[in-house]
Amino acid sequence: MEPIFEQLEKATRTLNATADRANELIRQTNERLQKLGVGISFWPKGDKEVVLHTDETAIDEWGEDGNPITLREWVLGYDKIGSWQLAVREDRYAGDPDHGYDFIESAVPYPLLSAERDLRIHAAEILPEFLRAYAAHVQEFASKLPKADE
Repeated sequence: MEPIFEQLEKATRTLNATADRANELIRQTNERLQKLGVGISFWPKGDKEVVLHTDETAIDEWGEDGNPITLREWVLGYDKIGSWQLAVREDRYAGDPDHGYDFIESAVPYPLLSAERDLRIHAAEILPEFLRAYAAHVQEFASKLPKADE
């Protein structure tokens, strides 16, 4: 049994170091975005680049509309949850791979720093792409506003 625990210990050290780096990156990103004071929620729709995890197993759950939930995706977003921060939200769908999925509902978002370790690590990996999409979203929103000096 001892070799198994040695392997587990080695893998855990790697996992902990990776999670620590991801947590620090998420904290720094939250701080920088809060300092900017953007204050605009962002949940990209239909962008597979921000999906942190997908569970396509049959689920014995029903959405608020009575449809069975057959697919769940955890997506990365930016929202005000107490304070503005990176967040995770579970989106739920009904359907099947052959005919597609219809959106049912979204769960209440929660802070990314409170998310499961695997979600935080994956979020850190895709954070540059997410931030580019967020910047484009904010720029588009700002371009539709009247200029401050007008």
